[in-house]
Amino acid sequence: MIKLYTINCPNCKALESMLGKKGIEYEKIEDKDEIVAKGREVHILSAPFLEVDGEYLKFVDAMKWVSKQ
Repeated sequence: MIKLYTINCPNCKALESMLGKKGIEYEKIEDKDEIVAKGREVHILSAPFLEVDGEYLKFVDAMKWVSKQ
């Protein structure tokens, strides 16, 4: 299961676009309270970030992961 934590910023839109181009199915999380809580829990201070099979990827790492798919 892939989850995209997004606030619809330019980086968020770029990551979402790349997921779409690669045909990767994902759940989109836009609830700011949930994003802040999860971000604190996993020590990621800004959106977007991905959750991939329980692993959390910051924007740069998420873009690298998607490009390899």
